[in-house]
Amino acid sequence: HALREVLGGLMADGRTVTGFTRDGWYVTEQPQENPA
Repeated sequence: HALREVLGGLMADGRTVTGFTRDGWYVTEQPQENPA
C-alpha cells in the first residue's frame, strides 16, 4: 500500500516511471516544459 501511495502521488504530480536501478529502486522523471 505504501508503494502505491507514493507512486500514485508522484504520478498525480506529472512524474513518470522511466526505469529501475540495479538494486530495485524506481527511477522517475518530471517532464520538461517546452519553452515557447
